[in-house]
Parts: sequence; structure tokens; C-alpha cells
Amino acid sequence: MGDGEGRLAIMKLMQDNRVAIEVSGHDHSDYVATRAQEQQALGTSFADVFTWKGGGGEVKYVNTTSTQFQVEGNAEKYPGYRWIWIDNGQVASFNYKDPKWSYPWYEGSNVGGITDLDTLVTPAIRSVFLVAADGASADLTVSNSLEVALPEASVEIEMPVLPKGYYYAVENGTLVEAYRDTGQSGGVVCRVVIAVPPRSSQTATIRKSSGADGRFPANNGV
Repeated sequence: MGDGEGRLAIMKLMQDNRVAIEVSGHDHSDYVATRAQEQQALGTSFADVFTWKGGGGEVKYVNTTSTQFQVEGNAEKYPGYRWIWIDNGQVASFNYKDPKWSYPWYEGSNVGGITDLDTLVTPAIRSVFLVAADGASADLTVSNSLEVALPEASVEIEMPVLPKGYYYAVENGTLVEAYRDTGQSGGVVCRVVIAVPPRSSQTATIRKSSGADGRFPANNGV
């Protein structure tokens, strides 16, 4: 938005319309601006533009890093992304680490310090599928190298169409969606959510239900 009147006009619009969070990534550098931070850094006069018109909240300005490598060698920047949590209409979280850092794409990123970017190879979050020989069951393992939990790690796998009355069930996870692939394969695409603690792995198993069910199982069949 630059440093001129246009920037101030946009900030005023956000104040007047009670915007809770503005997310950007033009220059792809981790940066977070809130009222408290700007008061400390620049003084109260500029910080007043963060407060909503009529009070009751403030605008948070959040800039994120790039998903790609921007430089080589040792750097403060690293490939990453924002994960923004909204809880009951309120902005609950937008940092991997305070005060400003994005979630890292790669294991070994020194978040908040200097990272040797040339050594980053392994994704911070990985999934591995082990499918049974008959194709009717599979183990879905998600590995999380981050320092925070993944309460809803989502994975998708395509399974065979089951006989009428049977459906897929998941152990140690939640089957949140199942639908027919309209493409050439025509299988059943299953989306499974797994809770994974920090720096650990968790495995969910998807398999054919133990028996037929005359009722269509909500979120569990096709």
C-alpha cells in the first residue's frame, strides 16, 4: 500500500468497517502490525489507526513469507505459509511463533533465527499411505516435525467402490467426506482428518465396515 495517502485511506476503511485482520504477501516477508506493537515502536498517534471506529476491537495487519525459496544460503527468511484460526468469529491465531513468524514448509527451519536454506529438503509435514494388497484398506500416517500440534491434519486417498450396503470406516481419525471420482478411475475419494501432536507421527486406518447398513451413513459412504 506504500507510505502515502492511499495507505492511510485503506487503513481508515478497515477501521470504519471493523475489519479484524488484513493478510498480505506482496514482498513475502514475515511482518505483523497490531496496535500494541505500533504503540511500542512508533508511538500512540500512529497506533490509533488500528482501533475500530466506535471501539470494541482492532485491525491486525499480517504479512506472510513466500512458499518458495527467495534467497540461497544463510537467511532469516524461509519458505512457509500462514495458518489463520478463526474461533467464533474472532481471530484466535495467525503466527507459528510470536511475534510474527509463519509456519515453515521444511523440517530444520530455524524459525526466528538464521537458517541454512541449502539444507532444507524434508517437508515439515509428511503423509505416507500403506495400502493393503486387496486395496480395500489402508494405513494413513502423518508425520509432524513442527513444535505445535496439528489438530486437523487432512489427507485424501482414493479407495475402491464397496458393495451395496457397505461403507468405509476410520480408526484413530475422522472420515469427514467421501465422494465418487467422476474421472476415469471412478473410485471413492475419502478425506480423513487426523490429530497429530507436536514432533510426532499418527496413523489412522481406513477399511470396509464390519457389516452392511441399510441406512446411508452420513459422511461415511457413497
